[in-house]
Amino acid sequence: MERQQHGDVDWVLGELFEDADSEESDLEELRDVNIDGQNDDSGSDNVDSDSDEHSDAGNNDGGARGTPAARNNDLARAYDHAWLQNFIQPHGQLLFSPDSTECDIFLHYFDAEVIHLLVTETNRYAASVINEKGGLENLPRYSRLRKWREVNDSEIRSFIALLLLMGIDRRPTYEAYWTTEWTLETTGLRSIMSRDRFLIILVFFHCVDNTTLKQPGDPEHDRRGKIIQVMEMFVSRWQSAYYPDREISIDETIIPFKGRTRMKVYKPDKPHKWGLNCWNLAESKTGYIWNSELYQGKKGNHSEVGLTSRVVKTLCEPVYNTGHHVYMDNLFTAPTLFRDLGDSGVGACGTLRVNRVGTPVEIKTVKLKRGDPPCAVRDGNLLFISWFDKRQVNVLTTVHNNLTFQKSVRARGQIEPRIVDKPSAIECYTKYMGGVDRADQGMSYYLNIHKTLKWWKKVFLYILEVSYVNSWIIWKALHVNTRQKPDNFRYAIVHGLLEGHMRHHTRPGRRPAAAPNRLTDRHFLKFNSDMTPAGRQSKPDCVVCSNRTVKRHQTEYVCAECNKPMCPVPCFKRYHTLVEYKSDCIPGYHK
Repeated sequence: MERQQHGDVDWVLGELFEDADSEESDLEELRDVNIDGQNDDSGSDNVDSDSDEHSDAGNNDGGARGTPAARNNDLARAYDHAWLQNFIQPHGQLLFSPDSTECDIFLHYFDAEVIHLLVTETNRYAASVINEKGGLENLPRYSRLRKWREVNDSEIRSFIALLLLMGIDRRPTYEAYWTTEWTLETTGLRSIMSRDRFLIILVFFHCVDNTTLKQPGDPEHDRRGKIIQVMEMFVSRWQSAYYPDREISIDETIIPFKGRTRMKVYKPDKPHKWGLNCWNLAESKTGYIWNSELYQGKKGNHSEVGLTSRVVKTLCEPVYNTGHHVYMDNLFTAPTLFRDLGDSGVGACGTLRVNRVGTPVEIKTVKLKRGDPPCAVRDGNLLFISWFDKRQVNVLTTVHNNLTFQKSVRARGQIEPRIVDKPSAIECYTKYMGGVDRADQGMSYYLNIHKTLKWWKKVFLYILEVSYVNSWIIWKALHVNTRQKPDNFRYAIVHGLLEGHMRHHTRPGRRPAAAPNRLTDRHFLKFNSDMTPAGRQSKPDCVVCSNRTVKRHQTEYVCAECNKPMCPVPCFKRYHTLVEYKSDCIPGYHK
């Protein structure tokens, strides 16, 4: 092994990487927190400049390399993976046609088998709870459980449709969606399902037969038992509908939860510090979640040895010997792991903590300064790179070479950009590491925010949002030239789920809150008897038609009941019959 230093290079990547002009710190956060929240200061995962700088790939040969052919040539020169088989797998969506509707795609995940499971287990759990309480006849007179009746497939689909709608219209509680406050009530949602029916389904909603679960202390006990069967069903459906491109990434997602469970983790550097840890494998380009594993916490008082390596191998096992390139951060990257992945026909690239077993001494001890050429050490198929721009970054890769390219970095307050020699492996990491982050961004817009004591319900809602985002990705792939807002896509799924649904008849609830008195009481005009300080008759602005930015209109009449100034015609009628009564005083308005 030897240290290789790189100076000037006679080629550049041009505009090969589309995100070269974005802020470079977006996907480069420091990952120095262990699974259970223990800090580890052994390495840095910041791979580029500070967030106040923007960058472009430089070009020294008069723009010749700006052509598409030159960019493809530069991309080929950035890789060195002759040992790895070529990626020739058919990728993208696998099952649908442009004629498939939004709901057709979504219902591939929530198919008849999944819906039937949810119906069966929900009814089973409700019956067991009621039987434990002595049956319906022994329940308290006003118990909500007395209203229970078994759900069917149509009702569960409607229940899921309501959960999707609640992601668009976020309110503090579930009850708030059925408010009778006339300014906030949603008649459409109420026409789908009553409040009490929704809440009682939510109480009894279940995914597994509790009698089949292994109890704590059993060697086969799995803390994820409440959700693992359904999660595996959805993962198999995510995989059957889509196959990822060559570049994939592995990262963790925190499902927010602060309740009681030994599966809960604490990550102080995350937006949601407390929650359930879910490891995902996603396509780098689109963010399609293709494989997922839920962390079930420590066993005893000790973390699992080799946990992160096992997670990566488990997630990557379905893509062994296919020529994929998997990107990961320094939580997972390790020389032994990359060798194992290479033996299984998978290339890898990731930021590295220098205290990992197998890291060369040169990488552990090198101290670089800005402007120094990167330090590169090769060990078989493993290439270790250390580079300094704003801070020192360490990368391990099995699919790239040690070439650099010149990158123009524009910083705030600087007239002329500065040129840096950046390893192409680090640029590829920045480009392809963000698959899971893209999926998280898509889910964050609609993810359910309501509290629950049941951790597995949070996981189910997360699975629901992953299925929605994956459906959206497939639909966009089928309609490249069609623009549709995500909200409209979500509405289309809701309409499909509600097709054929009829709300069960129930007695009407309370009447909506009363409308304003001005729309209901008896009202009469009167002459305004008020006087100004100068002794003239007061003529205030009409509350209906006077607008000083358009035209001011004064009146000598007031409503005797409301004590509001208004014109006799037509303002008096508008004020007492319309919710939105304002109007501009334009020519002909008072005729």
